[in-house]
Amino acid sequence: VLKSLDHRGLEFVVAPPAVFFPDYVAEIDEGDVERLALQTADDALLLVMLTLRATVAQATANLQAPVVINQRTREAAQVVLSRGDHSLRQALPAV
Repeated sequence: VLKSLDHRGLEFVVAPPAVFFPDYVAEIDEGDVERLALQTADDALLLVMLTLRATVAQATANLQAPVVINQRTREAAQVVLSRGDHSLRQALPAV
């Protein structure tokens, strides 16, 4: 769970994309790389927001707009990927 430090009660269920989508690749725009001061790919921790529903089979992941966290500075932002081939509501695979 990702919790806001500024807004009490604001929290999101997130997961590393590889947990559900091992082939997921996110190309982060140069502007977002600069804004988050990412010096290497290892600086970035990517998380996808999950939407939980009544059943696990109905849960989805937002693959088009991951949360990117700079692990060195702890600066984070949700970024919209310029390549539009990822889904906003991708069904989670059965595990």
